[in-house]
Amino acid sequence: MAEVEQFKQNQNVINEDEKQQLEALDRSLFATIAEYTRIRNEHAKLIESQLCPIRCDIERRIRSADL
Repeated sequence: MAEVEQFKQNQNVINEDEKQQLEALDRSLFATIAEYTRIRNEHAKLIESQLCPIRCDIERRIRSADL
């Protein structure tokens, strides 16, 4: 009977350790996603800022060709 109780206690400790590890992984995953999103948004803004002059030039050329 004592062995069964000891096994249950050990299992609870393992489950608590696993739970803490999963929570740490979860926090790490969300931090990674947040960092990826921040970098992606910065990159998108950079690309847009580089493309804006090109797009404006193309639109200007189209308008002047239509006239």
